[in-house]
Amino acid sequence: MTYIFGKVSKLLLVIGFIFSISTYGLGAKDKFLEIERKVDSSLLFLLDEVPNTEDLMVRAKGMLIIPVVTKASFLVGGSYGEGALRVGEKTLEYYSSAQFNYGLQLGAQQYSHILFFMTDQALSKFYNSDGFKLGANAEAAILKESDFIGVDTINVNSDVVGIVFGQKGLIVGASLSGTKYTRL
Repeated sequence: MTYIFGKVSKLLLVIGFIFSISTYGLGAKDKFLEIERKVDSSLLFLLDEVPNTEDLMVRAKGMLIIPVVTKASFLVGGSYGEGALRVGEKTLEYYSSAQFNYGLQLGAQQYSHILFFMTDQALSKFYNSDGFKLGANAEAAILKESDFIGVDTINVNSDVVGIVFGQKGLIVGASLSGTKYTRL
């Protein structure tokens, strides 16, 4: 048992180190410019690869775009990413997303996700919160890229709609449940 917790502690240390150096040397302005570049790239990818997301973007009151989430796990897992909250084409704030979980799991992956706030109330609740957690502060209808194969329209009746896309790595499936969003 001590052996397993020793390995888990080392893995978490490595994950923390990777997250800390991912923006090392960038000033706040450069960091936010980099986030903007990645957000724009993710939106273009989503529009090209996932059918009918443009309609969802038009209907949404706001979007939280997290262009790169890195997840790693060995019994205990964690994920982290940074992104922007946009209303229309204007960025209001920058956010981090973080998730911690445990259970039978092993691997690493990267993916992107977007939360679409479909009502003014949902957007306001997110924007005015001090740390927003999916599952605790709001339920979201989560759609994965494979859900869109052969879909003509996106008709989801939820205040918050999440799309997970661009999954690469060894962990199959990404869950946003329990993800906490905090202003940078």
